[in-house]
Amino acid sequence: MDKQPLNTGEQKDMTEFFTDLITKIEEMSPELKNTVKSLFGGVITNNVVSLDCEHVSQTAEEFYTVRCQVADMKNIYESLDEVTIKDTLEGDNMYTCSHCGKKVRAEKRACFKKLPRILSFNTMRYTFNMVTMMKEKVNTHFSFPLRLDMTPYTEDFLMGKNDRKEGFKEDGEYLKETESYEYDLIGVTVHTGTADGGHYYSFIRDIVNPHAYKNNKWYLFNDAEVKPFDSTQLASECFGGEMTTKTYDSVTDKFMDFSFEKTHSAYMLFYKRMELEEENGKDYKFDVSSELLEWIWHDNMQFLQDKNIFEHTYFGFMWHLCSSIPSTLPDPKAVSLMTAKLSTSFVLETFIHSKEKPTMLQWIELLTKQFNNSQAACEWFLDRMADDDWWPMQILIKCPNQIVRQMFQRLCIHVIQRLRPVHAHLYLQPGVEDCSDDMDGPVEDIGSRSCVTRFVKTLLSIMEHGVKPHSKHLTEYFAFLYEFAKMGEEESQFLLSLQAISTMVHFYMGTKGPENPQVEVLSEEEGEEEEEEEDILSLAEEKYRPAALEKMIALIALLVEQSRSERHLTLSQNDMAALTGGKGFPFLFQHIRDGINIRQTCNLIFSLCRYNNRLAEHAANPFFKLLTMLMEFAGGPPGMPPFASYILQRIWEVIEYNPSQCLDWLAVQTPRNKLAHSWVLQNMENWVERFLLAHNYPRVRTSAAYLLVSLIPSNSFRQMFRSTRSLHIPTRDLPLSPDTTVVLHQVYNVLLGLLSRAKLYVDAAVHGTTKLVPYFSFMTYCLISKTEKLMFSTYFMDLWNLFQPKLSEPAIATNHNKQALLSFWYNVCVDCPENVRLIVQNPVVTKNIAFNYILADHDDQDVVLFNRGMLPAYYGILRLCCEQSPVFTRQLASHQNIQWAFKNLTPHASQYPGAVEELFNLMQLFVAQRPDMREEEIEDIKQFKKTTISCYLRCLDGRSCWTTLISAFRILLESDEDRLLVVFNRGLILMTEVFLLLILIKSLLFLPIQYIIPISAFTLNCFSVVSFKIQMNYVDELLMCKTLIFRLMGKTKDLPDMPELSCTNLNE
Repeated sequence: MDKQPLNTGEQKDMTEFFTDLITKIEEMSPELKNTVKSLFGGVITNNVVSLDCEHVSQTAEEFYTVRCQVADMKNIYESLDEVTIKDTLEGDNMYTCSHCGKKVRAEKRACFKKLPRILSFNTMRYTFNMVTMMKEKVNTHFSFPLRLDMTPYTEDFLMGKNDRKEGFKEDGEYLKETESYEYDLIGVTVHTGTADGGHYYSFIRDIVNPHAYKNNKWYLFNDAEVKPFDSTQLASECFGGEMTTKTYDSVTDKFMDFSFEKTHSAYMLFYKRMELEEENGKDYKFDVSSELLEWIWHDNMQFLQDKNIFEHTYFGFMWHLCSSIPSTLPDPKAVSLMTAKLSTSFVLETFIHSKEKPTMLQWIELLTKQFNNSQAACEWFLDRMADDDWWPMQILIKCPNQIVRQMFQRLCIHVIQRLRPVHAHLYLQPGVEDCSDDMDGPVEDIGSRSCVTRFVKTLLSIMEHGVKPHSKHLTEYFAFLYEFAKMGEEESQFLLSLQAISTMVHFYMGTKGPENPQVEVLSEEEGEEEEEEEDILSLAEEKYRPAALEKMIALIALLVEQSRSERHLTLSQNDMAALTGGKGFPFLFQHIRDGINIRQTCNLIFSLCRYNNRLAEHAANPFFKLLTMLMEFAGGPPGMPPFASYILQRIWEVIEYNPSQCLDWLAVQTPRNKLAHSWVLQNMENWVERFLLAHNYPRVRTSAAYLLVSLIPSNSFRQMFRSTRSLHIPTRDLPLSPDTTVVLHQVYNVLLGLLSRAKLYVDAAVHGTTKLVPYFSFMTYCLISKTEKLMFSTYFMDLWNLFQPKLSEPAIATNHNKQALLSFWYNVCVDCPENVRLIVQNPVVTKNIAFNYILADHDDQDVVLFNRGMLPAYYGILRLCCEQSPVFTRQLASHQNIQWAFKNLTPHASQYPGAVEELFNLMQLFVAQRPDMREEEIEDIKQFKKTTISCYLRCLDGRSCWTTLISAFRILLESDEDRLLVVFNRGLILMTEVFLLLILIKSLLFLPIQYIIPISAFTLNCFSVVSFKIQMNYVDELLMCKTLIFRLMGKTKDLPDMPELSCTNLNE
């Protein structure tokens, strides 16, 4: 479309690719744009309908894909319900009508106004973990039907044409004839893998053939593989969820059920509108250009030719021709050579290219037999490939079939073994004899007297100009060289004389940096930028992780060891420089970073470092998987240096360049290696603040927290911490041994000592709002018992100076540092009155603790989620203080911020359930009276009641905030004076609205339509509650509401006995 070739190595999200494809097609021509829009384009409207006036606001938005929430959803219907759910705007969140210019109650809802012919869904299976700061995939079960009815989600159904108010847009662009809202599933794109990478494949329904479409015929499209698919397996292949398998338990000697999440699930869904009968039988005609017709003709001719060549009858003819040579022919040696040439040419140029090769084993056995019978055939075979590298290039390197590559590699090895007794003495002639022990001399003439060595030299030359290191099919290529080197000393010395090691190193490093293959030592700032960039580009760099080069590393390790002469290596200067030269060991650094054959890399370093302690000290650098093996290495041949000591002494130099991986590696080593555990524990002052608090990269701070956890010698303690995805809670009832407790207290003491330093990292403009989350999260997790809580007492003022004013006063809507601090502070005070006493006995703290910036934005989901986590801990701390100090209780009750919280937070109990519960607990403490109370304290309570009741009556709407009113008045209305205050402030009308609303809601939900009476008939005389069916779980609320109303009217004595207002009476 943009005349550029498709980059098959670039990995892209399926939805992004679909969007880019649609955009590119639209840009090609106006006709294609209209076609795409008619096929995939739909319109969704956002409607705001006023309840207090006759106006409506409607905005239309075009879409090509519908985003479906997967988390906490069971199926696509629940997800669509979430898209079109009605939201009521009332109370403090009332809507400002653009026509009336005033605040009105309104209902907000999204509806599908126009549905496309092809309806595509994007299942949102990726989420972001706010604790680990990493992207994760949601693998939960999410189902979808083969036939989807979209009628309940359309504007006509949800809004109703007859009930539409002024403001609804009847845009002619969207008006169309009656069409079906039922859709058939025609395609599913499945993603298998994790959020960091994976693979896409598709299940597609045949919609071209009407008979196949009617019979629900499906196909699997997985790269080049296309095959029929049973649609009854869609659920198991696409819905996700868990799968159960049997695993053997050696302890119980039984097979146990083992459940785990599926990693494959549907990512995009495609539905096609059900066509009308006349459209189903419609014939479609297409105009095809002459160029395309000519291309199709040539392609068909090539297909027929290939079909004849790869016909099994032709294969049978060639088999009989090659395997049945009469022994009576003259010159049997020439006949054997001719037969071997014919068989080899047919197998390598024709047979192996067929799709089905059922007789491959027989052909290879025939070739093996023919080569065994003819030395001339073996020499012809190798001479042919030494002069022309077409066979090794096409078969050993480019062939995608691994079995064919393995067959060819083994055939070549067999031929060389057949010739070895005759040719082995020719391998090193004439080069090495003239050059004595100097292996840096010319290598052009070495091995020129044998077809074996000339063939090997041809293969080595391929690395210089014939193949790239990131090719996928190099395993058999290097496997051949590896097997050749293992044949004997002559073979390995021949490869060393050719300086094969430097050839392979330069070949591998060429794609890493052709102009400058050396590894740069970056500064700290540059290193952090590179780490962040690597995380972002990790998927794109997967193509540079050549796992096919494992045999290359094994070959290099073997050649290095074969070059040993007693205590010294006899490698050439070029080979030694390629392996150990350069700043930072670029070759070792790069291939270990790519994760290529770590075990053989370990053997390579062992061979290089034996009797060479100086080199060993430099080799212990950031090679984490390799370092693990070196740390665990015990025994072995003499002369091995103490790698563990070298590694731990140099770890801080390594951590400068890759702190995250280094900390993760230490976290793995610490529980299993006593030396590493002791060393990390003793050096906590050197790394905890630097990486847990000060580092700018969230992943590094998380890794530092995991390293702290690994210091605690308890598997259950470590596993529980790693499995938690939200802010950690104290690990109560976790039994720890005395030795484990000692280590825990040592770590915890170091962290408490950093409270005074933490204030350096709370400036949001410089450090962000999440820098201290892992720090406080881990300290909260350490609160096993009261002992740890009492250890905090000494550091109380450090915590207070960190909270106020650095965290409490800045106007930041979502400061996660504050949330983590308050969570730790609350948990350290629970069941520990000593820590609460530190608060209430400090006049500075009690004066300022109520000052805490809180943003009550109930529409911003991020703010709501933050307040839902932060406010319960904050108000919980205030409640604990009030329970201990009456003086603080009276002081807090009169604080303006508490009245603000009652006004702005308690009406939203559904959004902040924990915070509202703590606020009502505080309200109970504010109005509680003690026998020894002074008169002024009683007056303070009366004043608090008066202020709070007046605030509620002035600000709350009985129809939307009835739960808040009932909960508050249960606490506040204790005397006639309180009730009179409500009556004189129009509270009677407010409570009546609450009572009638409850009755109306339950009546509309449970009564047949003929029993619903006009709303205008509802008056205070309806308290008899006859002719209404009330669900039992609402009886208490109704009775409470009615009781409050009668008490407000001063008619408590006229209230009927409660037993008479039973559910039986209410249902009559």
